[in-house]
Amino acid sequence: MSSWYHTTAPNDDVAVGIRLRLCRNLKGYPFAHRMNDEQQDAVNALIESSLFDGDDSKSDDFEILRLDTLSDVQRGALCERGILPKRFFSDCRHKIILLSNDETVSILVNFEDHVRLQVFESGLQFEKAYQKLSEWDDCLCTNLPIAFHEQLGFLTACPTNLGTGLKCSALLHLPGLEAAGEIGMISESVSRIGLSFKAFLKGDMALYEVSNQITMGITERTAIGNLQAITEQVVARERAARKLLDPIEIEDAACRALAVLKSARKLKDEELGTMLSDLKLGIAENLTDALPNNLPTRLYIESRPNMMRLESTDEAAADRPHSLAQFIRNTL
Repeated sequence: MSSWYHTTAPNDDVAVGIRLRLCRNLKGYPFAHRMNDEQQDAVNALIESSLFDGDDSKSDDFEILRLDTLSDVQRGALCERGILPKRFFSDCRHKIILLSNDETVSILVNFEDHVRLQVFESGLQFEKAYQKLSEWDDCLCTNLPIAFHEQLGFLTACPTNLGTGLKCSALLHLPGLEAAGEIGMISESVSRIGLSFKAFLKGDMALYEVSNQITMGITERTAIGNLQAITEQVVARERAARKLLDPIEIEDAACRALAVLKSARKLKDEELGTMLSDLKLGIAENLTDALPNNLPTRLYIESRPNMMRLESTDEAAADRPHSLAQFIRNTL
């Protein structure tokens, strides 16, 4: 599997990656949760044909996943990669996911909205992600009657998505700002301008997500531009905060983490998060072996329980600490 988190990109010393998501619905059909079986099947067929329209060069780059034919482990792994929202994990009937081979593009059909277009990219590649998103949105809007209101914009199942239907987010690694005690101040400042700033994981990986809240009264490009501008400011502040840290302390923590990850026979999930955060900071500051900035992200995602179960036996997965340590050792 080769995914967006396998690739390096500018700014990935701080920025893990971004996601752009567009919600669209078809005119003449109820929202997904109100449709009967016949309507859902019709929407599936309409959207699939409009996106590919007999173009083998496009369809060959995608896999069609029918959610009700997947195992719990396969659905869980989609959740762990951020492709499938957890709230839809068990509600599978008439839902399909069109997933590109590199997993940068995923198109969810008949979930909360008739269509949810998602694009993932590493680093802060907003323009590259938006070009992909626009291409698929143009396919939909050209070939199908999309529900749109002159005053409200694109009509969506959730009122918070009305307008552009666009939600965009950036995932940032901020150990420097954590150490400086500036996370609360940044969260407060960002919220004043209509953005959300929150911890991404319960574990100690120093990951934070910045996302837009406003979808009405602005264009898609304005929403993305606003998020990009604020994200770049946060990235600059993180880099400045890192310069105040003791490089010997960073190097020591990163080298200790790498040594444990290479040799441990048992690992707990909560300690893995801390070590991967230390390792990522050490790599970014060029204080460890020549390892790519995206390695800790890849290790974290691919070591999630369902991701590992895709590749391992039930017996190996039964002892999570042992199988987790073995997976990390083998990958390194």
